[in-house]
Amino acid sequence: RYVAAIEFARGISVMTATKDVEQGLPLLIAGVSLDPQNDVYLQALASAYIARANALVSAAGSAPAADIQKKVADAITSAVAFAERATQVNPANAQNWLALAEVYAAVAPFNANAASSIVAVYGKAASLDPVNPAIPAYLGNAHLAAKDYVAALAAFEKSIALKPDYAPALFQIGVLHYQASRMEKAQNVLEQAIRISPDYANALYFLGLVYEKQGDHAQALVQFERVLKLNPENAELKKIMDDIRAGNNTPKKK
Repeated sequence: RYVAAIEFARGISVMTATKDVEQGLPLLIAGVSLDPQNDVYLQALASAYIARANALVSAAGSAPAADIQKKVADAITSAVAFAERATQVNPANAQNWLALAEVYAAVAPFNANAASSIVAVYGKAASLDPVNPAIPAYLGNAHLAAKDYVAALAAFEKSIALKPDYAPALFQIGVLHYQASRMEKAQNVLEQAIRISPDYANALYFLGLVYEKQGDHAQALVQFERVLKLNPENAELKKIMDDIRAGNNTPKKK
């Protein structure tokens, strides 16, 4: 186990320093082969295989060759296998189930079984760590990906029931209210998120959209100015602001 720990640490260090998963991956594999019952190592190896698949897809462009497609498929298969193995080694660790859900979410476009299992896996994590507000928020995101907006809203509301100042869940609730044209509710929730996290750019942006929908152009510009200070190179936002000043139509949401 001592040697396994050294190999594992070297792999993490190499990937952190070089940003190159191919250099660190063999060291992580060595660590797992020496200590195959270590769920932390298995989690990390699964994540590394996801990173490898993403790097291969990014480098290949829109028309990857057959050998690259096979490498991507192999990396996805390995990621799923090691993430599932972590939950088998230590099924009582909620983090293992969260890591598995993240892997399933990453491979969902290529794996129908993984896509259909995400919600159940988050449910297992929640049963093991029922006071963690991040877990129902992750579940809410999974429901959003499945376009189940009612279930998503319920999950985010459960998150803030556990932690009323959990800004990521408040933001998502605000966005859902905005998309359903419940502007007063959207405004209240987004303002609450911003009070908790004043530089929350996405919340500021959507609050600006809410104000614009309500016809309060001055307040919309105030929010967009705050976003622009956080993202000064955002040309799209500058155009939105110019359109508001010129009296053009309400900007479309991102």
